[in-house]
Amino acid sequence: LNVSVTDNSNKKNLKTIQFKDSLKLLLGSLSKLAKTFDVKSGKGTFPFDFAKPENFSYVGPTPDYKYFAFNGKPLISKEIYNNLINSTMGSGVWSFQDELKSYNIQDCVVLYNILSKFDSLIRNRFNFNFHNNPTLSSLAFSLYRYGYIPENLQYTKEVGKQKLLKSLIDSLNENYDVFVRQSYFGGH
Repeated sequence: LNVSVTDNSNKKNLKTIQFKDSLKLLLGSLSKLAKTFDVKSGKGTFPFDFAKPENFSYVGPTPDYKYFAFNGKPLISKEIYNNLINSTMGSGVWSFQDELKSYNIQDCVVLYNILSKFDSLIRNRFNFNFHNNPTLSSLAFSLYRYGYIPENLQYTKEVGKQKLLKSLIDSLNENYDVFVRQSYFGGH
């Protein structure tokens, strides 16, 4: 998934924001990735089993422990739940909309910090910008093409005014290309 949104209200200064599916690049849950990349802000808690249309406007006491689950599987311990209850006792009010907004913002912050660390890792280790690679396999192939192909398999190709570094790996003959592309779909 890659969605681009462009604000062209100011013709001189176009702004584009891209939304990409990070799961195809960094495989794993957000909480596991946060631990892997040592992101301290951590994931929040949310009662997913409480998220039903009839509860979208709910304001009241913190939902019961059983709702802090996903399809019946508990997501937090009773101890964490009790700490959550104690932290909301001051106001005594839990708002579905406010908590959902807070949870989503926290997820975005955690994901941003993970992606920033991943970006630094790839830049520092390989001197490479991964932003044009939507999947982990495309990143691996790009890193291989630009850092590990022997010079005798490389050539320069002019495209317009740009000179692009290409390799013989990029240009299979037509028979090999058809054969390899069949493997994308299991030979169908």
